[in-house]
Amino acid sequence: MDSKQYNFFPNKEELDKLEKHLQSKGFILLSVPAKELPFQISEQIIQNQKDIWPIRYITQNKFLEKVNTKYIEEQNYYTIDVISSPVIELVLPKNMYQKKESQQSRVYFVTSYFNSNKKWIEKDSEFIALANNILKWSRKNFKDKY
Repeated sequence: MDSKQYNFFPNKEELDKLEKHLQSKGFILLSVPAKELPFQISEQIIQNQKDIWPIRYITQNKFLEKVNTKYIEEQNYYTIDVISSPVIELVLPKNMYQKKESQQSRVYFVTSYFNSNKKWIEKDSEFIALANNILKWSRKNFKDKY
């Protein structure tokens, strides 16, 4: 598997800036986990101050039908298979509003992987280009040190 990531320490204002940037580029945020499909599309990175699932999946409408899901039977919910899906994983601080110091976040996406038949799969080149642009934007706009 090949992937790319950037770790950073955001504050709420910086996440608001990212949210506006994503919206301006036609990205949507998928809310997970979900008790049923399809996943709800969220307008906001931070949904509320008690957000207990600190991961958002970023994609565009044109890639939605290629998003693969996983059902977690033990916990009775669906999530996204980030390895095979055209999504960017945005991991947020779990208790962002409860702590004054910055906490680590991450932008992560997979560019290629081995499928179940051990065949090497390259993700859609348009998706990779868009994801690389988000990674580049994040490096430019977020601090990588606390």
